[in-house]
Amino acid sequence: MKIINTAKNRRKSGLAITALMAFIAIFIILPVSFFVYEMTQYNLCQQQLKACVDSAALTAACSTTASNSNVPATTQTNAMNAAAYMFAQNSVLSIPLAGTPAYTYGTVNPVWTPVANQAQLYFEFLDPVTRLPVAYGSPNGKIMRVFGCFGFVPVFNNFGFASLGVGPYVVAETSDGGLPMLDVVLCFDISSSMDDFTNVTLVKRYDNGGVNKYGLPPVI
Repeated sequence: MKIINTAKNRRKSGLAITALMAFIAIFIILPVSFFVYEMTQYNLCQQQLKACVDSAALTAACSTTASNSNVPATTQTNAMNAAAYMFAQNSVLSIPLAGTPAYTYGTVNPVWTPVANQAQLYFEFLDPVTRLPVAYGSPNGKIMRVFGCFGFVPVFNNFGFASLGVGPYVVAETSDGGLPMLDVVLCFDISSSMDDFTNVTLVKRYDNGGVNKYGLPPVI
């Protein structure tokens, strides 16, 4: 009669299942969890950076509207300074943007080289009619396009993976700031009659520089 040691077989089977569960937890569940966490952080970084860029574009539009200067370059510079200041008051992933370096501007797509956990700003001026970029100082640069980027650092870098070149990854967003062209005509008659004694105001509109772009008839 052959006696089988069932207790010993159960112990071996339990160890094999434990080892398999540990393998799955370490090499499958843990990497997937890290990946999901990183993607969540990346998406949150995108959303927060978009809000920061939008606030900068809105500030630039308000600054352009409130400008008292007739020099386009002065108005555009003040708008960029105001936008950069507003951008620096925000934060991304609880990291303040106060250390954002000096902004740049031009008519070509920016080349991003952000360092870890730092942002960059780039400005572009657009013609409101053609929607094409124009040079700095152009009177047609009525719309300001704000480019912003942030150097996203994965959590893997906290575990010694920085030496392997994991990050920073560039997170970039764009926003336009400008006001539409408005023609408003208001007519009020409170004299109970329309006659020669009714006061009226006539306004003839021109583009900057006195160019009669819309072919308006001369005021007689």
